[in-house]
Amino acid sequence: MRRSHGNNSTAWLGALLATALLASAQPARAQIGAGLDSGAALNPQAQPQFRAPEQTAEVFYKWYMEALYTSADPLFKAPQHMAEFVSTGLIADLQKRNRRKGLHADYFIQAQNFREDWATDIAVGKPRIVGKWATVAVTLGATEQTRRTLVLTLAREGREWKIRMVRLA
Repeated sequence: MRRSHGNNSTAWLGALLATALLASAQPARAQIGAGLDSGAALNPQAQPQFRAPEQTAEVFYKWYMEALYTSADPLFKAPQHMAEFVSTGLIADLQKRNRRKGLHADYFIQAQNFREDWATDIAVGKPRIVGKWATVAVTLGATEQTRRTLVLTLAREGREWKIRMVRLA
């Protein structure tokens, strides 16, 4: 079977149309992939993007573990940043516990100390969402000896997912 080269203008028009469609789709894909925290939006008029429960957990733990690793105490040194991810009720409860008798372990890792690889090896599972509540597993650590799995309960507050409870799996 031979291809006919008789109608080059039709082929050229089809190629031009396909190129135009692909080019117009590129800005939309780039905007979807834009960082949630960077504030870099291609279209300032576009709706803000909100994190899914698993994204909230992942972004929080990457920031939180980095802060712990650099000797900061995120709960008390960065309360505004904590409030982006953690419910105000949980923050108030932890501050109240600390004033009363101190926190004997870090609530968000459920441990007194942390392993070095917890800051670099963070895996977040698929969430289970029921209405305005979600649960998601977060595993810190790379090896069987260092792994620690936590189960987070998140609540939808407005349009954001906030951490309401952390427990060991």
